[in-house]
Amino acid sequence: MRPFARTAIAFLATLGAAVLLAEPAGATSLMPASGTFVDVVTSTQVRVADGNLILTQTVTQTLTGTITGTATQQATTVVHPSGAANFFGAETCTCSVGGKTGNLVFGFSGTGAPDGSFEGQFVILSGSGELANLNGRGTLQSPNSYTGVIHFD
Repeated sequence: MRPFARTAIAFLATLGAAVLLAEPAGATSLMPASGTFVDVVTSTQVRVADGNLILTQTVTQTLTGTITGTATQQATTVVHPSGAANFFGAETCTCSVGGKTGNLVFGFSGTGAPDGSFEGQFVILSGSGELANLNGRGTLQSPNSYTGVIHFD
């Protein structure tokens, strides 16, 4: 390979790595997030389809830890004949994170076992107020805890 070609390839590889690893100007580093939540079901609709029990619920949730506040959640859970379950939904939280306040919208999904244990994922879909530029994702696990990473753009 010619010296010019090797230099050009090295330059492009370096440039590509810089672009992939760069954070937007003003973005904070990834920060760990963890805490707990308590759910109170405020309404439930139940139906059965193909042997599966389908629950559509409205839940009020209290979060503590890195993300603190009160959320309203719309969730759907499909309980299969085996007792295993899948769940998904969204919630809107009036929250505080690191002394900043606003509203956050989360999306979440996961699976549950017949013994009631569960695991899943969440992502911050949007924010407002001082949390408008907050991004994050993480996991949900029994008993009612979350861990993940967050950062401000």
